[in-house]
Amino acid sequence: MERIAVDPEQPDASAIARGAAIVLAGGAVAIPTDTLYGLAVDPFNAAAVAALFAIKDRAAEKAIPLIAADHAQVQQWCGTLPPAGHRLAAQFWPGPLTLVLDAPVSIDPGITGGGTTVGIRVPAHVVARALCRAVGKPLTATSA
Repeated sequence: MERIAVDPEQPDASAIARGAAIVLAGGAVAIPTDTLYGLAVDPFNAAAVAALFAIKDRAAEKAIPLIAADHAQVQQWCGTLPPAGHRLAAQFWPGPLTLVLDAPVSIDPGITGGGTTVGIRVPAHVVARALCRAVGKPLTATSA
């Protein structure tokens, strides 16, 4: 296990890059968000998702929430938001609002807990958003 210290106000680019490298290699990192410390893995990587469930000893039918860098990243990976979703995102993102959307076909099925939807939000924490931006896609954010 490796510990990477990150300034929560102004995260060092090299620390974020190291965390991104771990995630892109299929690993998990613990990150702060505005609501909890979360375990971040690539939700599009089946081995990473399986490892996350093993780490948490989580039941397969329990879905895993996602976080994204911004509204554009949500749309890129999860599709266009419905009109109400756009209005809510504009008012409450970044922040603790989670939108429930149809799960993209490319996401690992374990993320949905056997369902067809995924919860996603843009957190009001610079470190979480920076990591999503560095990885280039939404990440899991289940409680650590």
